[in-house]
Amino acid sequence: MGDVILDAWENAPPRSDLGSVAFALRNVMCSLQDWSRENFGSVRKKLEELRAQLADLNGRPYNQSRQLAKESESYE
Repeated sequence: MGDVILDAWENAPPRSDLGSVAFALRNVMCSLQDWSRENFGSVRKKLEELRAQLADLNGRPYNQSRQLAKESESYE
């Protein structure tokens, strides 16, 4: 991840005033967001899916929900 930050910072135009520093920081932020999507995917989407699965399991009889939870690979 350090390389992502360094590359983004160095590829920004020269920083001679506060505006150019802000631009460079936005460049770093965008690069980190891209890196996060590539390495982790959409964490919010995954959480929503897991919450929906949990709600479904909570609505089932205990033995059935326990078996389905064991079989599920979504938590990995």
